[in-house]
Amino acid sequence: MSPRLVATGAVAIYRAAISPVIHALNGPACRFEPSCSAYARDAIAQYGTIRGGVMAIWRIARCNPMGGHGYDPMPPAGVTSFGRLRTGSAPKVKKRCGLTAGQKFE
Repeated sequence: MSPRLVATGAVAIYRAAISPVIHALNGPACRFEPSCSAYARDAIAQYGTIRGGVMAIWRIARCNPMGGHGYDPMPPAGVTSFGRLRTGSAPKVKKRCGLTAGQKFE
């Protein structure tokens, strides 16, 4: 059983068993759309247990009276948490004798 499956299962159990009780006692209190549990489920499923878990914890930490509210979707797969496109690693430059590709020895 993969850690990703275990984490998404834990979020599913929370959404099915604990969240309805909280909503019944306090009423709907979600500050964000989609809810933090739906965000956590999607983040863990898309990004993995560690990165998706960190994204979910950061989202839950922002859910307070001084934090934000409103529509806050999960970023697409190619975008970092800072809103920039992920391009992968830097291009590798071939070096020979201290020269980069295209330079001539003089």
